[in-house]
Amino acid sequence: MTRPIVAASFTLFATIPVKWELLAPVDYPGQTTQQSPDYYPTSIYGHHVGLLCKHVHDFAALGDDWDGYGAVTPSLEAIGNVIDLLNALPGEWAMQLHRDDLTPSPYGTITLEWAREQDYVSVEVGDTSWAFTAQIGGELRSNPNETYPNELLRQRVEEALAILYPDAVPHNAPSYTA
Repeated sequence: MTRPIVAASFTLFATIPVKWELLAPVDYPGQTTQQSPDYYPTSIYGHHVGLLCKHVHDFAALGDDWDGYGAVTPSLEAIGNVIDLLNALPGEWAMQLHRDDLTPSPYGTITLEWAREQDYVSVEVGDTSWAFTAQIGGELRSNPNETYPNELLRQRVEEALAILYPDAVPHNAPSYTA
């Protein structure tokens, strides 16, 4: 009697579709180990960041000349840098980003853009450098071609976002990285 139960139990588990590859860590050059983009975070902030990270990860599949004018595909290092930045930002500001606000450039970099009325914050992230431009209240702020990672530049981005979204109360959301 025990034998059929074990066989039935084995058959039950064998027919359940499990994507074991989703549980394996994903490594990007110059970045900490990450969980798969299909990992189910516990908060809405973490889930939103996870979806943005998956969208950015999909840029790797574009292939060179993706725009028909010789565009370069973003490297895994640039993609990893964007994912690091998304994870470093407080959840309220990451929630202001939508898929269309994350775009690959023809130069192999990725641009993140926040906009509210006439004001905006734009960050272009590459393999080893990134640029920051913001126009808030008619004042232009810019840090072109800084090295990455750069804690001071990240703080400047956060300061600009705090002005752009004064009602958003920043708090750190669960990170997408494992």
